[in-house]
Amino acid sequence: MNQCAFEICENGGSCVPNSSKGVKCICTAEWSGPLCDYPT
Repeated sequence: MNQCAFEICENGGSCVPNSSKGVKCICTAEWSGPLCDYPT
């Protein structure tokens, strides 16, 4: 199952597969946090 299919990353973040945690969000410069939901 591809967890990235659920688009869990917020605010323009990109989802990438991560073997240890399932998925990882790559955030834009303005956002941080595991789901790109915290302003920097």
